[in-house]
Order: sequence, then C-alpha cells, then structure tokens
Amino acid sequence: MVYTVMRVLKESMPFLILSIFLALASGGILESNKEVILNTIPGIIILVPPMINLAGSIGGVLGSRISSFMHLGLNIRNLTIKDSVVTLFIGLVSSVTLGFLGYLVYALRDSGVTVKIFIKITVIAGFITVSIMIILTILVIFLSYLKGYDPDNVVIPIVASIGDIVGIASLLIAIGLVY
Repeated sequence: MVYTVMRVLKESMPFLILSIFLALASGGILESNKEVILNTIPGIIILVPPMINLAGSIGGVLGSRISSFMHLGLNIRNLTIKDSVVTLFIGLVSSVTLGFLGYLVYALRDSGVTVKIFIKITVIAGFITVSIMIILTILVIFLSYLKGYDPDNVVIPIVASIGDIVGIASLLIAIGLVY
C-alpha cells in the first residue's frame, strides 16, 4: 500500500464524520436515560466517563495490535484469540478498579451505596462492554481490510465512537441487573 496524505484523508474522512453521528447517538442515549442514571443509584453518574473511556481504549489498543500484525503479514489467528483473552482480563481488572475508585470518590460524599454494588455494576458493565468491543473491533478491522481500506485509518474513530454507545448501554444494563 502506498501511503499519501490524500489517501489517508480520503479513507479517514467518511469514518470521522460517521464517528460524529455515533457520538451524538451516545449523547442521545445518555440524555434519554439520565433519570435512570441520576435517580437509581445516586452518584453512579461518576462511572459514565470512565466506562466510556474503557470501551474506546480497549477497542483502540486491540485494534492497533491486530492492524499492526496485519500490516506485517503475520499470522493473526493466534494473536486475535490470545489478545482477546488478555483484553477481556484487562477489562475485568479495570472494571473492578473502576468500581472501587468510583465508590471511594462517591463515598467521600456520604453514600448509602456499598462498594459491593459499585463493583458489581462495573464488573457486569465492563464484561458486557469488553466482550462486545472485542467482537466489534475484530469485525471493523477485517471489514475495512476486505473493502481495501487501511485499518489504521478506520478502526480508532469507529471503535472509539461505538465504544461510547456500548459503554453507556452496558452501564445501563448493569444498573438494571443490580438495582
């Protein structure tokens, strides 16, 4: 593949514009569910930004690794399976940490919610988020590659924006399951 500024712009721009619409969709989901987030468990709103960040970061890191392996012409089958397992583990550890730290920040404000509830919510949301993001990241990489796009120009904006939606939706599902 020959890399030129025009090629990168031509491949990236449609996906960057799509990512704007996906970001607006995630804001719409958050707005339409603000009562659930604000009233079900006071203080749970503190988990929204880091949960969204977790989804985009997980997808971005996995996407970069797989894309790099593809560019190098290496066998990605074993990498994809191994990295998916490692990514899931990292996501779960991050979710427990997020739940604990979120609780600590919230507990400083005199909370009636236990650390167990915060951790349950973040672990459930994290598991859902990471599982979906692994599948979507691999799907976006392979589809972009099959369509002749450089995955480096497509994966990060799309996966990060989809991660916003998945992170918010997963948090809402976890709140519904725990509370």
